[in-house]
Parts: sequence; C-alpha cells; structure tokens
Amino acid sequence: MKILKYNITTISVLVIALIFQILFQPIKLLAQATSFDEVTWTEDKGKTYSSDTGIITNEYYDGLELKTKDGAVRIIKYEQIQNPIKYERTGGIKGEIINDFRKINEAQAKGDFKQSLDLCNKIIAIPQLRLIFKQTALYHLALSYQNINQFDKATQAYDELIKAFPTGRYIRQVYLNKSECILLVKNLQAALDVLDEAKIELSKLDNIEKKFMFEIDLRKAMLFENNGKLDSANASYNNLISKATTELPILARARIGKGRIALKNKNYPEAERVFTTVIDMERSDEVLSIAAAYNGRAECTLAASPSPTPEIYKNALLDYLRSELLYPAPEGESTLEEENATYNAGLCWDKLAQSSSDQKKKQYFNNNAKVLYEKLVQRFPSSPLVSLAQKRLNELSK
Repeated sequence: MKILKYNITTISVLVIALIFQILFQPIKLLAQATSFDEVTWTEDKGKTYSSDTGIITNEYYDGLELKTKDGAVRIIKYEQIQNPIKYERTGGIKGEIINDFRKINEAQAKGDFKQSLDLCNKIIAIPQLRLIFKQTALYHLALSYQNINQFDKATQAYDELIKAFPTGRYIRQVYLNKSECILLVKNLQAALDVLDEAKIELSKLDNIEKKFMFEIDLRKAMLFENNGKLDSANASYNNLISKATTELPILARARIGKGRIALKNKNYPEAERVFTTVIDMERSDEVLSIAAAYNGRAECTLAASPSPTPEIYKNALLDYLRSELLYPAPEGESTLEEENATYNAGLCWDKLAQSSSDQKKKQYFNNNAKVLYEKLVQRFPSSPLVSLAQKRLNELSK
C-alpha cells in the first residue's frame, strides 16, 4: 500500500481551523488574531452572545483548553471560536518555535522529510516544552518518518502520542496513520486490530462524532479492498451504506468502494450504476467522491469494450474532463483522483489522435493530449503517472 505524501497547508500547534475533512486529511491551520496564542470565543446565552479572550493551554479532539484573563480554565468547542490564531514573528523561544513550524511546513511540502525530522526533534528537545508544542511536533515527526518509509519509528511516535495525548487534537488521525504503518510492518490483521482499538478507545471520549466511527469502518473496508479481500470489503461497504444514511460523505465513499469492487469483478453495468448514483448526488462538499465517480464511470466505459472505438474514447474523455475540470482536489486534500483524471483525459485525446486519418484533427487531438500531460508533470511532479506522461510527451515531440 503506497503512503502518499501529506500536503498540509500550514503546520503549527497554534491552530484553530477545525473541520474534520473527508478522506482523513490533517486539519488545516490558519493565522490571524489579536495576540500570540490568544483566542476569542462566543457563548450562546439564550438569544444573545457574549465573548471573552483566553490563552491556549491545551488542545483536544473537539476543542481547546483556555485560561481566561480571570484565571478560569475553560474548554471551548471549535465551533464557538470567533478568530483563528495569529503567528507573531516574536523574539525568544516562542518566536523560534513558530518559525520552525513554518519551516516544517515548507519542508514537508517540498518532500524534504529529513529537514522536517531535524526540526521536529529540535523542538521536542527543548526543556519544559509546552504540551501544545510537543503534541504537534510529535505528530509531524511521525508523519515525516511515515513518508520516508521508516514505519517502525513512525509507529513508535504515534504510540507516544496516544499515550501522552489520549484526547489530543490529532488522536483520530493518529490511529488511521498508525494502521497504515502497521499494515506495512506486520500484516492486514494487525492493521485491522489497530482500527478496532481506535473504536474502543475513542468511544470512551465525550461527544466523539459518530461520523468518525463510520470513517474507521470505511478505512477497514478500504484495507480489505486494497489487500484483495473483495468479499469482506463489499460486506463492509454494504454495512456502511445501510447505517451511514445521514452521513453523505461516508455514504458516497462507501458507494465508490462498491463501484470499484464491481469494476474489479468485471461487472461493468453494476459498477456504472453505482458510480452514476454518486454523480447524481451532485453535492459540492463531496468533491473527491464525485471526481472518483466520474473517473470510475470512464474506466467502466473503456473496460467494457475489448477494442475501444473513437466513440468510446470520446465518451470516456467527457467523464475524465468533468472530473478534472469541475471537481479538482480542494487545497490540502488528496490529488489522486485529479491526477488520474488529468492523465487519462490526455490518454483519451492521444488515442483519438492515433485513430484519426484527418491530419488537422490529429494535430488538434495531439495538442490537447500534450497540454494535459504537461499539466500533470508540472502540477503533480511526485505522481506515479508522471513517468508515463513524460514518455508520451517525448514521443509526441519527435
């Protein structure tokens, strides 16, 4: 199972962006407020709202612990927060830590995980380091190890996070990431055991979202699927579809899983039906699922024909272009579907050019293919499809 590099838009413990995104992506961090690690929140008191300010003393999976100006300690839910946190370029140890977190973000975005490891270790080694800094440094230390395939060390860091911060702001993602590492270090059953442990431990937390329990079940289904256990995966996806009726993002992803399994089993009519069901949802907040559904339906169109005709390539092309143009990956989320749509749309143009005897059309089709291949190479340089796109670009340029 390939571990994708995480593209986190901003990294720091002083964070308050706080929506748990689809596809298990890490929480985005924002920056803007009145003073260093200070937050303003509101409380609903009947029909009126009052506000106050406080200093962050800890972060949890569903909110922040704040010390107010009168010394009281409060737990404030993320949805109550009025303003995100300001990253001040201050002198002294706080300023150095903030700058180091910025450098970690830049290093991970470039794929320089050695630098991010060094910076994380530098922060963790600071005497009497505040817990909110240690928590984030440990998390990104684990991510860095995971992205350079040092899964044992990544697992150790995730275990330390679970032990030290059992209710921490990263706890949900920690279990999901740990399961990926364990899969590669040990086996499928060990990875599934991690997810079962997560359900047990997280169910003990107050106000844990039911949605997240579904997300754990979704991850289990995906592990089954990716490891060739298609019957178990299909049963898990069916279970989610029957239970997660009000969680539309989960429902859409479970249906995508069923469509992929039907496609692998060469049941093309069923796969197309499932993908079309997701497309018909047409909800903007399920961008990745709709992109995956268009890609899946295009793949059905091509796979169902042993010798695709130009008309079949055109039909597949339309779905790939819908995915690529209408549903690009939101910032900070997985670009896998966008990469697939970009490359395969280029490939469809390429095939149309090869089948055309009209030189003007042939040139037009080739130019469109080159545009998409070049887009893939430039925008997604780490994509496994880049080598294929670059090869065709070289051949088309001869």
